[in-house]
Amino acid sequence: MRYTTAFLEVGDEPWVLSVPDMQGRYFMLPLLDGWTNVFAVPGSRTTGTSAQTLLITGPGWSAGTVPAGMMQL
Repeated sequence: MRYTTAFLEVGDEPWVLSVPDMQGRYFMLPLLDGWTNVFAVPGSRTTGTSAQTLLITGPGWSAGTVPAGMMQL
């Protein structure tokens, strides 16, 4: 198992996270807010194992539209 932690600043603009094709392997990417509440868990059980592009936005983000092919979190 491998674990990584990162802090993303989404106040001004969203982040794009690309997940490669996991070829059926189990994975999960729990996303937590500043108070450690889990707000999304993309992974093999929730979004599947094919390649995906995620748009991580701040609360109430409305500065644009979600590009085609991206999933907003």
